Amino acid sequence: MKKNIPFLIFFLVVTTIIGIFYQQPQIAMWIGFGLAAFSTISNDSIQTLGTFLTSNRKVKWWVLWLFIGGIAVITHGYGWIVDSGDIAFERLSKIPPVETFTFFQIYSPVVLLLLTWFRIPVSTTFLILATFSN
Repeated sequence: MKKNIPFLIFFLVVTTIIGIFYQQPQIAMWIGFGLAAFSTISNDSIQTLGTFLTSNRKVKWWVLWLFIGGIAVITHGYGWIVDSGDIAFERLSKIPPVETFTFFQIYSPVVLLLLTWFRIPVSTTFLILATFSN
């Protein structure tokens, strides 16, 4: 239980911050985005990058990271050049901006972090999409 104390403190602090700022859209959107990015990376990197790195144990770590980083740079660079700086290929322009947030919209990435911490299998898609929906 001692190893869970720092995470539980983080959990309580984030819950308090969300409770304070969820009604202020300009701040809430950044909190939601940051938590969604952090929780998705925390959950998905174990499943994808962990598998990739483990299956290529004989290759030097820096070669693997250059390969992964190179794919990211090429993908984003292609989107930036081909679509005039829009790396999402105009997919995000079809989503109307959110004017107000509810506590649970911003809190769903925290639930994902909690489930990931306790090694409970979960689909990031369903929890994270709740953050960006009206």
